[in-house]
Amino acid sequence: MALCLLADRWARPRGVALDALTVDHGLRQEARAEARQVGRWLAGRGIAHRILVASGPRPVTGIQRAARERRLALFDRWVRETGADRILLAHSADDQVETVLQRMMADSGPDGLAGIGAENRVGGTALSRPLLAVARGRLAATCRDFGQPWISDPSNRDLRFARVRLRSLAPELARSGAGPAQILGIAHAMTAARAVLDDHCSRFILDHGAVSPAGFVRLDAGAFQGLDRRFAELLLARLLRAVGGMPWPPRRARIARLVVALRSGVKARTLGGCTIRLGDGLEFSREPGLCAGPVELDPGLRARWDNRFEVRLEGDEPARLGTLDARGWSVLARQMRGQVPQPDPWSWPRAARLAYPVVRHLDGTTSLPHFVRDVGARRIRSGGRVVLRFCPDQDWIRILAMPTHGT
Repeated sequence: MALCLLADRWARPRGVALDALTVDHGLRQEARAEARQVGRWLAGRGIAHRILVASGPRPVTGIQRAARERRLALFDRWVRETGADRILLAHSADDQVETVLQRMMADSGPDGLAGIGAENRVGGTALSRPLLAVARGRLAATCRDFGQPWISDPSNRDLRFARVRLRSLAPELARSGAGPAQILGIAHAMTAARAVLDDHCSRFILDHGAVSPAGFVRLDAGAFQGLDRRFAELLLARLLRAVGGMPWPPRRARIARLVVALRSGVKARTLGGCTIRLGDGLEFSREPGLCAGPVELDPGLRARWDNRFEVRLEGDEPARLGTLDARGWSVLARQMRGQVPQPDPWSWPRAARLAYPVVRHLDGTTSLPHFVRDVGARRIRSGGRVVLRFCPDQDWIRILAMPTHGT
């Protein structure tokens, strides 16, 4: 409620459109009535409000994680339907403290200890947390100053959840010298360290590899072998998350084992939704069998596929985007009749080719984004336009890919 009121005070005089969203996760019977009450409060203040309802069976384990994933999926769909610029989330300094403590317990390293990002992307959706430095008590005081009641979620007092148990330990931690100020100091320091690590990873790839707009990464194997072990782990965590389209990287211990395996000469591994192959170079490709299924494309609308690619179909006819299996690529090769498009998909890692999205049109033709406009084949479309962009959640690696091309 504090975020809604403060955001409205900022947005209204600037002519910025603002909608308030409440998610009903389907976990409590009272949730729908509470959401409607929020809508009535906001309507009285002239703030647009919408209830987003999660679907699917109720999770039995990992309830908070499942709820977060469903919530973010609903936000992403709403952003794409409305063309909204971003989602504002009301995480507070207290949430940041609890997150850092959780990640300390999980031994998640400097990336994890940076805590919640003030600005990041999840599933391609831009998220901003303008209240991340504000204590929860100050937000309650803000609501009281506005004369605004609020509803407290009882799950925030449920000791079954690790975050709630940590919250209950906060007074004792503060008495021991590990209060919010000290823990937030760790998060600030690790946020700065994470930015430096991103920059070092970017420079290493620029000097010793390349990010393909087709969604795979190649590194010089010798240069990788010469890296400090810990930096190699941090680099792989970032690459696996981007290439695999995952919301977070694999666990640190699994990445450490992968580094050991690659340095011992193991030629192939899979981890984090990726296929990793060591040959003349080190290649990271999406694991084809884990790709998202086909999606329908509506003309003029932007779609996201496999949490790796953003695509926009121009023209006035719908189409379908998805992968081709090995047989489908063989058929395309025959249709091209020896003419090789640029870039050459047959020079890619096999896994990258099988995980690459192509567009099939109603007339039976196929569009190959990132390729030249006319490949000389009757069934390969040269008219119309499909714009495809390799668009992982990590901005620093996104800009390393080549500029957008289309067919």
